[in-house]
Amino acid sequence: MESKIVFNQKDLILKVNENYNRSCLNLDKWERFLDILCGDRVYQKEAIKSAVVYLASGMYNSLADIVEENYRNNSELMKKYLKLDDYKKSLQIKDKLFANIDLATGERVIIVMGAVNVMKPRVSGTLNKYILCIA
Repeated sequence: MESKIVFNQKDLILKVNENYNRSCLNLDKWERFLDILCGDRVYQKEAIKSAVVYLASGMYNSLADIVEENYRNNSELMKKYLKLDDYKKSLQIKDKLFANIDLATGERVIIVMGAVNVMKPRVSGTLNKYILCIA
């Protein structure tokens, strides 16, 4: 009879590297907005920042990038997936910047809308530059 290994989901969460280039992505100017949006729910504020860093810092080009980074530093992931390739094969959308926000629906809306508001000027600026280049 095979024994089952049980993993805690919290031990398998992929962590976003906070050592990003702050001159390219300045979240400090959004502190007041995040304070108002999240109130005393620090975990929401951290989730928004992590989402923005993951999507907009330029550190990651795909889900596979953050998986590789986390696999090397997380013994629980290494127990669950004996090889990095095994982990990558289990990913459905490994070539895109893909993530799940695993919170209650109302909180998920706050995280997504907070991240969208922080990234909107960045995306708008990129689109404006692109439009000027092709016009």
